[in-house]
Amino acid sequence: MFCKNCGQEIDDNSRFCKHCGAQLDGGGARNGGAGSPAQAPAPKSRTWMTLVVLVLLIGAGLTAWKVGSGLKGGNLVHLPVEDLVKEAAVTIHQGNNIVNGGLVAQQEDRVFYMNPSAGLRLYKINADGSGRTRINDDKSTFINVAGDWLYYVNASDGNKLYKIRTDGNQRSQLNNDDISFINVAGEWIYYSNASDGSRLYKICTDGSGRTRLNEEQTTFINVAGDWVYYSNASDSGRLYKIRPDGSERTRINKDHSTFINVSGDWIYYANASDGNSIYKIRPDGSERTRLNIDRTAGLNVSGDWIYYTNSSDGNKLYKIRTDGSQRALLNREASLCVNVLGGWIYYLNDRDGGMLNRVRTYGGRDKDLVQ
Repeated sequence: MFCKNCGQEIDDNSRFCKHCGAQLDGGGARNGGAGSPAQAPAPKSRTWMTLVVLVLLIGAGLTAWKVGSGLKGGNLVHLPVEDLVKEAAVTIHQGNNIVNGGLVAQQEDRVFYMNPSAGLRLYKINADGSGRTRINDDKSTFINVAGDWLYYVNASDGNKLYKIRTDGNQRSQLNNDDISFINVAGEWIYYSNASDGSRLYKICTDGSGRTRLNEEQTTFINVAGDWVYYSNASDSGRLYKIRPDGSERTRINKDHSTFINVSGDWIYYANASDGNSIYKIRPDGSERTRLNIDRTAGLNVSGDWIYYTNSSDGNKLYKIRTDGSQRALLNREASLCVNVLGGWIYYLNDRDGGMLNRVRTYGGRDKDLVQ
């Protein structure tokens, strides 16, 4: 059968799409023969991130954790302490988590997360595990934090854009659009507007200045520097960039590009035109390079590593260097919707009733169940 959200082929018994993470219960997939085209339809008003992919962050300082072992090629390998510290200390580019659902966000020593055991409500906790506090009563997705404010998509109110103080005060609605893939950059919020054909929009963080930026179906938005990068579903999912004012719209490649990540001077993506292998390319379209031959169902770049769901190996969690070397297995579970934060990888376990787990970026046999 085929996913109704992204159009790609999936197993008949799947509960979640291994390509986009959409929940399939209740008619989230369509049947099709072997020759049926797997083309992405226009995004629906129920965005693919209104799934049960939520995360409970149990904070803890690095010094409180024992350096464990990782799995590489099925064998245990020991990683040096300096590698662990380097991976955990990486500054997270918020947009790389957003294209994977925006499950978590961090500001200094506070972690903000969507709590699956509390109806998708927004919570916060200190990095040392203290001060666990509920912030709102909304089903919250695509979490962004900027200054003293949290911005999120409110699935309890038609996927509208909301903001709330990090202390839980001054909750307010910013627009009436059905939105997804929100990226907060400076004084602006960029998003895909399903109320207007999933075109790219921006709005000020105070709710003013709502502006349409393009005329095409826009997904996997990632804002970095002076550019907005996105997958253009009106042009076979090819990778595009556009200035924040809507000028200089430019096609970067001819690949069907999903899970767009930006890190340094490179853009990383899963290439659906080549079996969902991971590729990287320069923002000017040069040096296009394939990094693996795995079917990739989600990826997240953090530091020198790419963490990804390998659907060539039962959707297990893998990592690979950004130069394509040191491919390593991190767990043996079906792991979807990969988010990376503070030395942890959060994922949805598709073969365990949709439970949320987390594992250290260096792997290891032990994992934490997100309750």
